[in-house]
Amino acid sequence: MTSKLSLAVLGLSVVLPASAIAQTGCPTRAMLEGNGIQFRSSLADVEIHRLAANGTIVQDIDYFGDKSQNVLGYGVHVLQLANITDGRIDQGSIWRFAFDVDISALPEPVPNGTWSAQTTSYYQGDATPEKVTHTWGALQQYSIGSCTLNAIPVSVSYDSKDYDHTEEAVYFPDLGTAILTAYIDADGREDYTYTSIRAR
Repeated sequence: MTSKLSLAVLGLSVVLPASAIAQTGCPTRAMLEGNGIQFRSSLADVEIHRLAANGTIVQDIDYFGDKSQNVLGYGVHVLQLANITDGRIDQGSIWRFAFDVDISALPEPVPNGTWSAQTTSYYQGDATPEKVTHTWGALQQYSIGSCTLNAIPVSVSYDSKDYDHTEEAVYFPDLGTAILTAYIDADGREDYTYTSIRAR
């Protein structure tokens, strides 16, 4: 189960038909491996994606001045959420997720694929088992600002004894990361919108 606040800066853009278009000035995977890729939302919130040494994606998020850091496999497998206070991770806020497979075995989304696993979430001494189910759609194009990227729609359902919800995302195979586009639970649906993407 993930956090609305930690993930709320991610967002929905425009889906376009047709094949991918090469564009100058748009981010590449090499930039993810360097200083990172910056996404900006319609509310001027900012997040930076970068590749960690263990191959995971670290997302540094500034959401209306509230800062947090997410760690995910390929930007879709949530491994850790935490708040940032005075430039450091708030140890009491860490929300960790342990899969029943090694991090190196977490799969990259592929067109028209599915995947499921058992996880255990750990937060402030509590351990909660959870089932995670991924459904991946057909390869398409996705536009953020002036950049159009190859994209795979992702739907992830989280089921536990305490709370069920679904997250929709878009995975960019040429970049190796993803953005959240919607959060859905019993209270309704919340969509997120990005306006720009660039190298940091």
